[in-house]
Amino acid sequence: MLSHREEKILPFKKKQLADLVLDVEKYPEFLPWCSDCKIIKLEAKDHFFANLKIEYNKICFSYISEIKKLEKDNKIIIDVTSRKGPFRKLKNIWEFEDSKDGCKTDFFISIQLKSTILNKLLKLIYNKAYEKMLESFTNRAHKIYNS
Repeated sequence: MLSHREEKILPFKKKQLADLVLDVEKYPEFLPWCSDCKIIKLEAKDHFFANLKIEYNKICFSYISEIKKLEKDNKIIIDVTSRKGPFRKLKNIWEFEDSKDGCKTDFFISIQLKSTILNKLLKLIYNKAYEKMLESFTNRAHKIYNS
């Protein structure tokens, strides 16, 4: 299983960044490997399921994630868990907390695919993929909130 945690201070408010992460249907506009994303079931305003379609080179698959927004200890926490698809485990947690310098952003991802072959491929691109993901979200925030 591969996992990564990263903390950054970003020049935005926690609500702005949380809204950006929760706006999953816009992911195809800025995440390079996400070709489609639709909310398929709404449990509550801050709890839903989404179907994401991923395309990378000649690899294409879809999966369903459960997304929950929680507010705790002056933080906004977005918990993402894969519920159906090629992952043995996919856990992604975003934590946002306003600070004097902007928003303290804590990003965690843990991932393991069901396929041994795809796990080997994932190991080759993992560092680049999570860096690109964070960069894509940061660039999107700059585009939306600094326009």
